[in-house]
Amino acid sequence: MKFNGNLKNIPLKGAFQKITNELLTGNLKIHTKEIGDINLFFKKGNLIGYQSQSLSDTHWPKVLLEKGIITK
Repeated sequence: MKFNGNLKNIPLKGAFQKITNELLTGNLKIHTKEIGDINLFFKKGNLIGYQSQSLSDTHWPKVLLEKGIITK
């Protein structure tokens, strides 16, 4: 996936829309002061995984259920 930019200049929402709409495959690396580096892995526009030391204890299925993004 070839997509570079500073998210100070590119809204994160726009980056996700581009990845989804263009069915991109690859890794999006995001660095934040609050939680450090996050690697998001996409395949054909779908988020298939993530890696982050600070997010490793997050129970993502529970978070997604609570937000109504997925159902049981």
